[in-house]
Amino acid sequence: MGKLNTKWVATIMVAGFWVFLATACGTSTNKSASNTNSTVLLSTQQNNGNLVVSVNVKNISDLYGAAVTLSYDPTVLKYQNAEAGGLLNANNAQTNFLAAEEAGANGVVVLGYSRQGIENGVSGSGTIANVNFSVLNKAGSLVTITSIVLKDSKGNIINTGSVNPSINVGN
Repeated sequence: MGKLNTKWVATIMVAGFWVFLATACGTSTNKSASNTNSTVLLSTQQNNGNLVVSVNVKNISDLYGAAVTLSYDPTVLKYQNAEAGGLLNANNAQTNFLAAEEAGANGVVVLGYSRQGIENGVSGSGTIANVNFSVLNKAGSLVTITSIVLKDSKGNIINTGSVNPSINVGN
């Protein structure tokens, strides 16, 4: 039997999470929930020589799940792991969080995070995920949100007022 390709397994897991997110949030009738005052943005901090990129939302209403794809320069940064932020597990809600490098695509990380077993989404501001990178060299690199889907508790896509899709790291 051949060696198990962990990147493919992780990609299948994240793809499964997208299906879970679509179904767990309820049956959508293709409606969109508007949060025109909400913002999605990236922030960074150094942690023991490593870089932590946080995916944050501000002023969101009824957020139940999120699927985010980040891209970065793999000659500058190396993906280590990702951790769920505290926003969706507010009030001790059960959550499901998955993160993986996209198979066959250097410099792409896919994140999925959703509440489970609770009917309401969460409102307010906070962190969806923290993505940890090691810095390979000091050259600058953009970390960019290449896609993001936010869903409310009824399964509707949340349209945010603005998205700050990139942050320059290094240099």
